[in-house]
Amino acid sequence: MSYPIITDYKAFRIYEYEWGFSRFQVFYKDGTPYSQLCATREDAQRIVDEIGT
Repeated sequence: MSYPIITDYKAFRIYEYEWGFSRFQVFYKDGTPYSQLCATREDAQRIVDEIGT
């Protein structure tokens, strides 16, 4: 099992997993999941942008 790649984006973190079709997920910076899995990084960034922070 490998660890996800974590990228800070605004007030959130985007986790990128190496497995599966939906590889991205948005988390709060405290580690709490915010979104379901997303297919692309752009989808994850769009979720954060829609929050407005």
